[in-house]
Amino acid sequence: NTRNACVARSYLMTGLTPIYAASLVGVHIEKGDSAQLAQHLIEMTVADLFKTLPQERATSAELDRIEREREGAFDKEACNLVLLLCYLYNFDLAHCSLIYDIIR
Repeated sequence: NTRNACVARSYLMTGLTPIYAASLVGVHIEKGDSAQLAQHLIEMTVADLFKTLPQERATSAELDRIEREREGAFDKEACNLVLLLCYLYNFDLAHCSLIYDIIR
């Protein structure tokens, strides 16, 4: 499961995410559109990101960011989801209009 491997809560997955994204893009290209792997992956990543962002914003309103980083309680799940989505864009699996809509 890509989510379990690439979306950790405690640290950024900068080394593992591009490998998983490239592997999934390769499987998508090999199987074609009939498997609908890319559509499912992008949909689940964006849905998880939209679930995580309000929680992160509420938590950041309660605690100061520097204090959270010092305590080690800084949640990096949203960062990892955005990182996965950016790699999917770099591998031409996600369209730029989706990325623009998420940024807005």
